[in-house]
Amino acid sequence: MADSQSAARFGMADRKVWCGQYIYRSKSDSEYKWAIVDKVRGVIGPDASMIDAALQYILSYRETATVIPGMRTSEQVRGNLSAADVPMSEEMKQTLRQFWIEEIEGKDFPW
Repeated sequence: MADSQSAARFGMADRKVWCGQYIYRSKSDSEYKWAIVDKVRGVIGPDASMIDAALQYILSYRETATVIPGMRTSEQVRGNLSAADVPMSEEMKQTLRQFWIEEIEGKDFPW
């Protein structure tokens, strides 16, 4: 879809620049994104840190040699290091992997 058609369809308020490209988001895109977040939250638990779970998931693969997460404060550094000390259960890893396959892999998300 050309930029002018996209702008007309979604409105200029719904645009976001990412890597020099306009990304157009609709209300349904946002709703779907939050539905995905809610599903992940259902797997990891309501009180678990999404950041910790993401780091633990990535580190659960033996092919992963290192992870370089963004950090701005010493508190974030300590949090990331402590997340790396707690391995993700194989059951949770498999549940998240299956979720990835069914809900995310191969889909072209506009965000």
